[in-house]
Order: sequence, then C-alpha cells, then structure tokens
Amino acid sequence: MERKVQSVHLYSARKAAILLNNPLQSEFEMIKKFVFSLQELGVEVTVAGFIPEKKIPNFFLLRKGYHFFGLEHLNWYYKPVGSFVDSFLKEKFDILIDLSLERSFPVDYLSVLTNADFKAGKQFKVGPEFDLTVETSGNNTLAFLLGQLEHYLRLINKPLKHETAKV
Repeated sequence: MERKVQSVHLYSARKAAILLNNPLQSEFEMIKKFVFSLQELGVEVTVAGFIPEKKIPNFFLLRKGYHFFGLEHLNWYYKPVGSFVDSFLKEKFDILIDLSLERSFPVDYLSVLTNADFKAGKQFKVGPEFDLTVETSGNNTLAFLLGQLEHYLRLINKPLKHETAKV
C-alpha cells in the first residue's frame, strides 16, 4: 500500500485510529483517559483492539468508538474479517497510534493496511514500520509507551501562535 506520509500534530488531527493488542483490564483506564483527552479537543477517535480469546470479555464490550475483535473474527490464516474491519480499513485517518506492546498478526495487519497520513507505535525488530517509533526496551509498559508517544506527537508540527507586537 502506497501512502503519502504527513507529520501530524497530535491535537490538530481531525480523525485518529488507536490500535490495541490484548490490553489488560488494569491498563484500560489509562487508554480511556487518552482517548477522552483527544475527543475533548475535537478529534474523532476510533479504537480497534484484538483480544486473543474466543469470547471477548464483557468489560470491553458496548463502548462507543471502541471495537474489539477476537479469534472468532479471524479467518483461517489469522486475517481479521468482518464489517467493522472492512469499514476501518476504508476509513481515512490523520494519525494511527498503535499501542501494542507485543506483536500479533491481526493487529499488524490492521496497522499496515490502515489508511493514515502518519503512523506511530513501538519499535519492533521485525514488524510494521511506523513513521514515529518509540524504543521501550528499558521500560516495556503501556504507561511508558503512551507517555512517550503523546510527548513526541505533541512536538511534531506544533501549531505556532502569532501574536501582534505591542508598540
């Protein structure tokens, strides 16, 4: 898939996609706060998360803007399938943020094929290539990854404030 890479300031994005790979229930509050902070600034956020189980735990279900898929949503070679996957891959996003700490083919598949101007995530030795990567070998936690991504995405293309000089 060819795409034109454009750096996007985190809070000037209009549409953002966030990918999750087997998030822990204990980390989910941090993810929701991050999503909410983007939504408060007018960013339309879509979250897609893979839960490697046959049945998705009720805790993750029925949340607006959050779409979780499990083993029953994979075809025989682990490709995610279904109406949500089709619409997600057709959607145009300003930025994709992959919060995966470990690789999995279903999330890698979405990460590579998502139509986004800018992609950010954890640096893996082998796997999807992002426009911005964070090295987490010293601290492989979601809190660290999210903090680093948020910090650096705020610095990229930061909007300048023009002030009128007082004479």
